[in-house]
Amino acid sequence: MAEIAIRRLEQKNHAFPFRHVSYPGAGHGIYVPYSSTTQNVFVHPIDGTQYTLGGRPEADAEAGADAWRHVLAFLKESRRCRA
Repeated sequence: MAEIAIRRLEQKNHAFPFRHVSYPGAGHGIYVPYSSTTQNVFVHPIDGTQYTLGGRPEADAEAGADAWRHVLAFLKESRRCRA
């Protein structure tokens, strides 16, 4: 789905910067950097269904740390654009 969204942004000449970053081996969710990635079973708050977001713990940890660097760079650049 992310690839479809990126193509659509490109086709429509989206006015703002965007980037899709993919992490092979990582699961669907991106964890807060440096948090535990070994317990990735979640319980739905209404029906109690257990589910996971997949991925290998080490790949999830690397993805979280790298994604956080991208977030910080984006915020820094955004701030520079507004000044």
